[in-house]
Amino acid sequence: MSAEIGEVLDHIDMRAYRQRIAVLVTGDPGLFSLAKPVIERFGRTRCRVIPGVSSVQTAFARIGVTGPTLVSSVSKGVSGQL
Repeated sequence: MSAEIGEVLDHIDMRAYRQRIAVLVTGDPGLFSLAKPVIERFGRTRCRVIPGVSSVQTAFARIGVTGPTLVSSVSKGVSGQL
C-alpha cells in the first residue's frame, strides 16, 4: 500500500467514529480498486460495496464474449492474467 493511501485511510479513520463516510473509487471492487485496502482496514461489516458496471463488462456483454483474459498494467507494469 502506498503512503498516500495510508494517509487517506488514516483521515477516514479519524472521522468514521463521528459520521458515516462514503468513499468513491474507480476500478472493479474485486480486482483493481481501492476497495480492498479500505475493507482490510475497516472490516467487511463496516463497509458496503456498491459496484457499478464497468466499460469492459459492457463491451464484452455487447459483443457476446464470456471468460476473457484480462491484464492490468495500471501503475505497476503488467501484473498478470486473471
